[in-house]
Amino acid sequence: MNNKDCIYIKNFECPAFIGLYDHEKSAPQPIVLHLKLYGKWSAPTFLDYDQVIEKIKLIIAKQHYGLLETLAETLAQALLSSFPIQKLILAIDKPLAVKHALVGVQIERSA
Repeated sequence: MNNKDCIYIKNFECPAFIGLYDHEKSAPQPIVLHLKLYGKWSAPTFLDYDQVIEKIKLIIAKQHYGLLETLAETLAQALLSSFPIQKLILAIDKPLAVKHALVGVQIERSA
């Protein structure tokens, strides 16, 4: 794909029920999302950032996710099917997962 534009959303913090351990199932914890969304937009076809963020929040609030990988794949598929996005790179950080390090997952998907 030539002439791609990239819209990014960085440091989007959202509470999530995520993790396999019992203590992770009883209370939400923060996750931080970073997205790069690729496509070619111009009026009347454009990418509404607010709608993208609302979609992400709805998906995260919908259920408990055992793995970051599952949440990342769910978000990627929903965004690619709901918006005029040709490719995305999605990273999710889980700041409270381990002491002294930041862990997370990053995936890349195309429409």
